[in-house]
Amino acid sequence: MKNGPVSVTPPGEFKQRSLIEACAVAALLGLTGNSLQAAVLEEVVVTAQKREESLQDVPISITAVTGNSLRAAGIAKMEDLAPSIPNFQFSEAVSGSDNMFMRGIGSGPNYGFEQAVGQVVDGFFFGRSRFGRATFLDVERVEVLKGPQGALIGKNTSGGAINFRQRRARRRLYGRHVFSHGGHAQGRGRAGPAEFLIWS
Repeated sequence: MKNGPVSVTPPGEFKQRSLIEACAVAALLGLTGNSLQAAVLEEVVVTAQKREESLQDVPISITAVTGNSLRAAGIAKMEDLAPSIPNFQFSEAVSGSDNMFMRGIGSGPNYGFEQAVGQVVDGFFFGRSRFGRATFLDVERVEVLKGPQGALIGKNTSGGAINFRQRRARRRLYGRHVFSHGGHAQGRGRAGPAEFLIWS
């Protein structure tokens, strides 16, 4: 059996290599501490159960989108938002009542039937969908609740419900308008009502 050459590391080089490795490990540990702090998400508060709760504490399948996220994504109305919500289909009907389906459950524009997906605006239930064409100018949050919601909301929510929370009135006069334009002389304008808190 043949033995290969044996290399011996001088004592000074071993100390230097250990010091470099220790500094590298310390730097990596410091980076993970900063990255963990950056990974903390902001708390999302929803009112799906008629009180303000953290989204993580609500035992309902829910998709919540804030008004700031809607504006940043350029989402102007419900038809624009629907493709980004899983298991939710929305289309504007010619008859004036919108078609909404949640997890495959819904009803068409037949006026003889109430819709299976209800809409709640600031705590008030609307059996017929008329908000698909309304713009999201003063919406604070949109909560899409999937599955039957009859225990909390009431009738006509066997497919689910959409909960709209409007932005609260401010103490100063406030209004908002948005204008966008595209090619081929296409333009769109939206304006929200001027609001002012009269009594508090």
